[in-house]
Amino acid sequence: MKRRIQSKILSDYLERALGNGEYKLRFDDIARDIFKIKCPKDEHLEAIRKAWHQAEKQLRRMGTCAMLVSADYFETYSKREPRGIIAIKMCIAGYGGSKAIGVRLLTMKGATNDPMALAYFAVSSRNLRGMAAAIEDRITVEWKRGHLSKRVARQQIDDVVEPALPEHQTEFEELMD
Repeated sequence: MKRRIQSKILSDYLERALGNGEYKLRFDDIARDIFKIKCPKDEHLEAIRKAWHQAEKQLRRMGTCAMLVSADYFETYSKREPRGIIAIKMCIAGYGGSKAIGVRLLTMKGATNDPMALAYFAVSSRNLRGMAAAIEDRITVEWKRGHLSKRVARQQIDDVVEPALPEHQTEFEELMD
């Protein structure tokens, strides 16, 4: 039987839990609390994974930033935070093919320039630049083959390189001043 969870329920739960002193949560613990069960199954964890992307966006709008972390983070670094850049990257879900098994606040409470957050930003921006370059390459190839006019190809490339405005525009402007 497939389980589903609304992203709003997940984001509200995470905001409360992460706002009450927790800074990391396993999907198992989240599933126990949300579904009110003792032993979560794969279907419960999969429901959380499916709701994560929208819930993460809603969390950001509420002013809480979180990221997915791998099993390495919970198993190897259960009592302390990873220090080396390789160790940090291995704890970030998705890096090196590692699967997400939990959530961590993007920046630890009271921390400035949290190494985990900085590594997350570096990995994310590298992925973003790679995706933009791949899209630009595809547009160029299609133009060269004659499948796109020069005007349309330029418009498409302008759309790729045009910066999207963040949702927190006033805070962004304040940061850039």
